[in-house]
Amino acid sequence: MMQSKSLPRYAALIAGVLVASSCDTRLPTQVSGADDVERPVVTFSAAGAVNNAVSLAAPVVVTVKVSDNIGVSTLLTTVRNGATVIATDTATFKPVTASTSRAVTVPLTNAKKGDRIVVRTTVSDAALNTRTDSLVLTIAAPSITLLTPAVGAKLNVGDSLLVTARVQDGAGLKSITFSGYSLRGSAALGTQDTVKRYPAVTAPGTGSFAVGVVDTTITRYLKSLIPADSVTDSLVVIAVAVDALGGIDTARVSVKIVRGPSVQVLSPVPGDSATPGAGLTVTLRATDLTGVARLGFRIVSDASFPTKVDTTVIASYGTLPKDVTFSATIQVPANAPPKALLTITPISTNSGGQDGASAPTVIAVRAGLPPAPRVYQNIAPRVETSDSITITAIGNGVTFVGYALRDSAGGVIKRDSIAQTQPYPSTAVVQVSLNLPSSAQGKRITLISFAYDQGGRIGYSLPASATTFQGSAANAFVDSSLVVFGHTFALPAARRGVIADVTVDQARGNVFLSNLNFNQLEVFQGAASAFAPAGIAVGAQPWGMTVARTGARDTLFVANSGGTNLSRVFIGSASPAAMREDLSKRILTRVSFMYKVTEVRDMATGKIRITVSAPISFSDRPQYVEESTGGRLYVSTRPTTAAPKGTIRFLDPSAPAPDFRFILDFANIGNDPNSFLIANVDSMGVSPAPAASPFNDVLVICDHPTGTVTPSSCGSSSKGVDSTIAALRLLVPTTDLEARVNADETTPGPTDTTFAASSASGNWIAFGEGNRAPFARAFVLNDQNPAASRYQYVSPNISIGDLVNNASDRLFGLAMTDSTLGVHGSETYFATLRAPFTQRLQGKVSTFGTGAGVAFHPQALGITTPQDKRLAFVASANGSIEVVDIAYYFNRARLATKTNLYGPLRASLPFPTDDPSVVLKLFGLSTNGLVVINLTAADIAAGP
Repeated sequence: MMQSKSLPRYAALIAGVLVASSCDTRLPTQVSGADDVERPVVTFSAAGAVNNAVSLAAPVVVTVKVSDNIGVSTLLTTVRNGATVIATDTATFKPVTASTSRAVTVPLTNAKKGDRIVVRTTVSDAALNTRTDSLVLTIAAPSITLLTPAVGAKLNVGDSLLVTARVQDGAGLKSITFSGYSLRGSAALGTQDTVKRYPAVTAPGTGSFAVGVVDTTITRYLKSLIPADSVTDSLVVIAVAVDALGGIDTARVSVKIVRGPSVQVLSPVPGDSATPGAGLTVTLRATDLTGVARLGFRIVSDASFPTKVDTTVIASYGTLPKDVTFSATIQVPANAPPKALLTITPISTNSGGQDGASAPTVIAVRAGLPPAPRVYQNIAPRVETSDSITITAIGNGVTFVGYALRDSAGGVIKRDSIAQTQPYPSTAVVQVSLNLPSSAQGKRITLISFAYDQGGRIGYSLPASATTFQGSAANAFVDSSLVVFGHTFALPAARRGVIADVTVDQARGNVFLSNLNFNQLEVFQGAASAFAPAGIAVGAQPWGMTVARTGARDTLFVANSGGTNLSRVFIGSASPAAMREDLSKRILTRVSFMYKVTEVRDMATGKIRITVSAPISFSDRPQYVEESTGGRLYVSTRPTTAAPKGTIRFLDPSAPAPDFRFILDFANIGNDPNSFLIANVDSMGVSPAPAASPFNDVLVICDHPTGTVTPSSCGSSSKGVDSTIAALRLLVPTTDLEARVNADETTPGPTDTTFAASSASGNWIAFGEGNRAPFARAFVLNDQNPAASRYQYVSPNISIGDLVNNASDRLFGLAMTDSTLGVHGSETYFATLRAPFTQRLQGKVSTFGTGAGVAFHPQALGITTPQDKRLAFVASANGSIEVVDIAYYFNRARLATKTNLYGPLRASLPFPTDDPSVVLKLFGLSTNGLVVINLTAADIAAGP
């Protein structure tokens, strides 16, 4: 017979996990007169257990299994929660049984997290041998604690959110999920709404934590929804932990969403520690588009510090910088206990009074003696002689930071150390100007660095990835760098736009840069080696520039590519403040058209039929400009989306109303010998004769006297195109009409005229076809007669084609002397500018396959020029300027630059204030500013 009883079960169960352990309480064996002394065996199992844990979301049933070699006679199970008996189960077996199982239901109605429930079973056999065993169940739901962000922390709108949580659970962890939301509206009014701002991120990303993970700390970045909610209110950060059996715990913390500066803690970095009795250096960087008004921090010690630390350091910035770095050193008490914590909280405000983010950084106090300083150095792979190096030393109160520079042979160039002030910083960041002699240009140098701490320990330079100090000078990390040619001068901070062109005024020692983004010219003054504080305002999107070749040469012409005009800028003053555009003489260009006219004569009747196309229009926005000796301005036009073809035009800047005239000589031959291409007229039309009549069509051409505002006059004729042109010229002797037979109207200019050049005298002008592959054209003209109405020579299409066929190259830069054309393409090639050899290829030099501008020595006059001036300079995309002999076509020097150059390259004779050792100056553009290179005779190898 079996008897059992238990306490009443309750319907409601507490969600949680039962974590089980067992113990064995052995009682003295009771033996009857039988010989058997073997005690019964007892085992326990909990349904659905994982690591001896079960979910409390369902009834907990413990199975008790007993067995004995001579048979089990009695069994008693008692379930206690602390001192309270919550269930019992008894059974008596007659006759005895060899083994049996009992299912014991454990009621958990009044159980709570942390309770210990003991299931104890006593079993006896037929010989009265007894065994008592226990199963201990601990109720444990997941426990999650949010470590970051702290309550009340500040987070900028749209910033990523760093969340760190510690999760514990005896049953084993399954996952943790982080998210963020804001509550809007009023719960009392029934208008409250939950606005998701940071979507959920779950760890691990897929699946569950590994089996057996019961205690872990998880860090994740939450990214704001895009577009970011711009409301500055409270954000609730929520973390939900789930264990292996479905148990759940939730933690929440509220932070404040702000719109102030974005703050980054540069030092100390995660993993750093504070040293008792030494300084702890805190460095912050803040950025804000409206300007940073205040930046600082509060540092607070934890409760274990005998000498408390609670210090606030704040700097104010009246200039409201948009990007600022702040650093201060705080003394750590000498009695600071090991492993105690210091919490650093940034403080920042922008110009509008908005607070910035305040994510704290926690640093532990070091236990034991500090090591020698860790030293890191930063030197660019390429440096200019005036550049700086940065050395960062991290240690127990850094007292000195030093460095040693050596040449490629190991000789010391410079060695120095910089003393630090008290309180000695834990992080010392030192910038050292190289100040190398110009003779170091083009040579390699090596760098090691070192630092001493207040205990006299010395550490040497380390690679960036190293985390332990280096105490041996022989093992110091060595950096190598190439000292390049030139100095880079950044544009004024408020006007760092895109520079389109560079022009040099050698006589006055100035360099002009056209700033596309700010509609002005930047003036670099050679004497001061600096940009003038204020630029020169000009028209929209200034591009190309050229110094006037006539008169006092105190005028700079500027092509305003954002409009259809050119500026005249007075540059004759020694002071940039007196340089300005003469607005009353801004050159406004007239609209210019081109027409395709077809003339067909009936062979049987002699009747002439004429058709005239609609006006063919191109973009008139000037891009590059050059002035000839003849005083005319030659301009390339900037293509637009609607008018993607570029053209080459010319105009007379002295005319009251300059006409923007096409140059039809550059057009390719067409495929209709009965056609004419007519340009630079006001209008054209046809009066057609009836089809059945014997009369000819009448062509009408109208134009005005060139360069004037006089109204148009119209010439007409029924005798064909030539007759009509003659009639117009009789009426308007100064018409600038141009006509070509069988010319292709799509080819009078390049596809994208991005290059222009003129010879030193101004007699020759060239335009190059950029952005065209696999080969490009170069257009050349000669204009040295001021009395003429136009240029005296223009390269015919056959000459253009001949150079294309022989050079077969792309075009990255263009330069001219009075006898030579230089083109930088995949190679650099040179052609003559002398009849009858105009544009005949003379030689090619293997230079880097891509790059930027090319320039001749200002006194290079052809292959017979003395060898020290018989030079061309080619800006290549391998970080160098290659110096080429233009008679023998080989490389005589390679001038390394800090970065690749773009756009034009200019060469100039020395400025009046230059050192006598300077024989030539080069000017180029990099993304960092204007690059100025002063060359000496020793920098270029002598030629044959």
